[in-house]
Amino acid sequence: AALLLPFLMDEASLRARAEASLSEILGRQVELGPLSIRPGWGIRAATPSLVVGEPLEPSGEPVALIRAEDVRVRVAVLPLFKGEVHVRNLAFDAGEVTQEGQPLVSGLALRGRLIRAPGGEVTFDGRLTGAADFLAGAALDATFETKLLGDVHEMTSLTADLGPGRITGTGRWTGIETGDLAGDLTVTAVYGRTRVDGTVQVELPADGTRIRFDMSSPLVDFDELALMAGVTGPGETVTARRSGWLFPAAYAAEGAGDPAPGGPIHAPGTLQADKGLFSGMEMTGIRSRVTLQDEKLRMEDARFNLYGGEHVGSLQVELDSEALPFRLDNRMAEVDLDGLLQAFSPETAGSILGTLALTMDLDGRAGEDSPEGTVRGTARLEVTDGALTGDSLVAGISRGLKAAGVEPPDGDVTPFEILSADFKVRERLAVTDNLELRSPHLDLTGRGSFGLDGSLDFRLDARLSRQVTAALVAKAGSVGKLVGGSGRLRIPIEVSGTLEDPRVGVDLDNLVKDSAKERLKDKLKGLFRK
Repeated sequence: AALLLPFLMDEASLRARAEASLSEILGRQVELGPLSIRPGWGIRAATPSLVVGEPLEPSGEPVALIRAEDVRVRVAVLPLFKGEVHVRNLAFDAGEVTQEGQPLVSGLALRGRLIRAPGGEVTFDGRLTGAADFLAGAALDATFETKLLGDVHEMTSLTADLGPGRITGTGRWTGIETGDLAGDLTVTAVYGRTRVDGTVQVELPADGTRIRFDMSSPLVDFDELALMAGVTGPGETVTARRSGWLFPAAYAAEGAGDPAPGGPIHAPGTLQADKGLFSGMEMTGIRSRVTLQDEKLRMEDARFNLYGGEHVGSLQVELDSEALPFRLDNRMAEVDLDGLLQAFSPETAGSILGTLALTMDLDGRAGEDSPEGTVRGTARLEVTDGALTGDSLVAGISRGLKAAGVEPPDGDVTPFEILSADFKVRERLAVTDNLELRSPHLDLTGRGSFGLDGSLDFRLDARLSRQVTAALVAKAGSVGKLVGGSGRLRIPIEVSGTLEDPRVGVDLDNLVKDSAKERLKDKLKGLFRK
């Protein structure tokens, strides 16, 4: 009967039956172009167009539409006598997938085979190629093997090259006939040096989507992934790298699109990585809980080791707003500051040593054109058991003293017990009014700002220790005129320039004015003591 079907029915009737059958199987409206059939050693059918459209039961949610041209099918004849269907060739060209008029995949081509056994089991394998417009036109080349029997769909193999990366996986779907879809998948994704392995469980009830995942990796190169995704370019500036490190929410969320349609998504899971690279910094022992729910992405209890210390933090991004509001809470402790600077800002490495503790509580809008300008919040910096070295603030003070005609004590290294400051972050600036440094040689206090572009603008007071002051007086007696009753020389300092090229100057006007005031106070005290 199957052999005689092309002769017993006209092409219009076959087309109508094919559309009805495909629509029932897919649950979507299927439209075929004019159908032509050529019997022979195999039954060949062709149509100039295929459209897989809206669901038969509209949900009101936007769906992906599939269009293809030049669709061709070749069915072997002999297996039909055994009750089997062997589609030796299923092909189309110039296909595309769109959603709300926007292309998701274009230039889609399929070459596949399909076999339906007498018991109803269907096997389907083939190759899909095209361009993934949702990933900036990245090339797509996927091969697959699947089996379908009743309510179970088994993906025995999937290998998809997507741009510079590759995704492989296996898995099983149930609920094909009942509509209560659920999947249990094992996947591996490799992009550049990054490799991620794990399991994903998916449930697709009528009221939304539930996903559970557990992923692990030997290495995640966040910088390379961002470059591949077009978040940053090869010409990334020091400023971009610095602000990306200070505010990783903006860095990570940049380029994010609209949330996926199809009802609410609840997706909790875990991420682990032995090693990670971000803005040149190396992290180890990365682990975090991740949840996508109510169109909010949360990373909680995100922990990793960083240059001898540990980071603990959380991040929340609201995906239902184009502005992508985010909230970031970070805590770092016991971090080797020099190791961090060597990786993150090599041009400033060696200028300051010590153990870093840093807290940040920030919020902003990652979807803006300049997200760093939206960041608001607070931060606290504390460096202990450290030293200012080389061409640093101490060297700048020395140059300022020389300019004032005073020869400073030998050496360009100043150890300190603590360097601390509380910052308010706003309008691309981190502003402090309580910067403080305590050291055996000098104490610093002051206020000022640090810009996300690396700019510096500080007004500081340096009070040299009595020992250093006495040494200066011994070398240049004229310095004694600037020393007050405390026996410590006070030097007003202005710091400007950038982190890479700081400029430190001594405020000579204030130096002389303030020292005169102090001498006057000493004289008045002497009068009252008489």
